[in-house]
Amino acid sequence: MKKNDFKAWRNFVNHQLIINKKEYLNFLSYVKSSVLTKDNIIFLSDELKMDPINFTTIKRLSQLEKSQINKIVQFTRSIDFLSPLLDIPEQDRIRIIEKFDSNDWGTSESRESFYKEIDKARSKKTNNLSPEGLLAEQVLKKVWKTISKESDNWVFPMEDKDKKRLEKLSIHTNRKKDTEYNWAAGICINAIKFGDICSLEDGGSESSDYLYKHFYQHAT
Repeated sequence: MKKNDFKAWRNFVNHQLIINKKEYLNFLSYVKSSVLTKDNIIFLSDELKMDPINFTTIKRLSQLEKSQINKIVQFTRSIDFLSPLLDIPEQDRIRIIEKFDSNDWGTSESRESFYKEIDKARSKKTNNLSPEGLLAEQVLKKVWKTISKESDNWVFPMEDKDKKRLEKLSIHTNRKKDTEYNWAAGICINAIKFGDICSLEDGGSESSDYLYKHFYQHAT
């Protein structure tokens, strides 16, 4: 990572809660137009002693339309709230933002209520399959369980709750919610970008190769 890029990230993460909105949005524009590789994230995480999710969340946020970014940034800049908001459909995101816009986040009750709403949005049946989510729905069910186990060897292993969530896609029951497939697609695409899911030629397993061929076009 170039020295100037590292300085920009360091300045942002150290001041992201206090800089003015224009500076915040300018940094997001910079992130959107730049390349944030797996090695960049590892470097930033090590140097700044921060969880990689801090950097991947900001990158995800920068990819949204400006109108969505403005609403989210106006609502919160906390990674703890930003990350789950990015996991749900836009209509649910707007609803939750409007509901909690004037909340006092200093209370545990407010935070608990917020996360309950996030969980409801994740579990709700929608007709909101993204193109990537549609591909995820077509993945062989057994692959989800296999890749969940293999994720222990990833550079950025999934948390236990996310591994269990991914494994549930392998269970032959009623059709899963669209939000689950959209989420799983995002996991795969990020893992491809970080090199955790790759082709057989690059050392990946059969399941990894299968998912790589499904999603690699969306990871470029």
